[in-house]
Amino acid sequence: MQRIVDKYGILLLADEVITGFGRLGTWFASQYYGIRPNLITFAKAATSGYIPLSGVIVDDKIVDVLMAHADDFNHGYTFSGHPVACAVALKNLEIIEQEKLVPRVKEFAGPALAKMLAKFKDHPLVGEVRSVGLLGAIELVADKRTAAASPILAASASSAAIISSAKASSCAPCSTPWSPLRR
Repeated sequence: MQRIVDKYGILLLADEVITGFGRLGTWFASQYYGIRPNLITFAKAATSGYIPLSGVIVDDKIVDVLMAHADDFNHGYTFSGHPVACAVALKNLEIIEQEKLVPRVKEFAGPALAKMLAKFKDHPLVGEVRSVGLLGAIELVADKRTAAASPILAASASSAAIISSAKASSCAPCSTPWSPLRR
């Protein structure tokens, strides 16, 4: 992807609202995947959710274009750059650095999550299990012991039957009754 956007001069935007600020074991998912976006949207983790804050990080290529015009660059909304939210973000990022949380995700938390999720890979209703850093996913499928192991993507009449049959299943890794509706 990076090669294509570079070749054709396309601006690349990375939405890092979920993946930013260390959740993959790097400051941003863009770094993890080796891409260089021109804009990065962020939120949530900048303040660890203590107070709402979101923003956009803009590269020099865009800044240079904006600064080349003599006109003012008027932008913003009612709560843009709120000093309390910005102060919380600065302190939060300072703590993330002091506690070395980003490398700890990569070295400890991420592998621990991967190990935990791997226990579910042999369950008959689990297709694929994957994780990167603190983000993980378990793909639910129709019983993979049958020939039709298609992903469950949306609620439908057939998924109601799958859920009903799953209630009687047992979770092999933990040997407890399993229900997709249990929390």
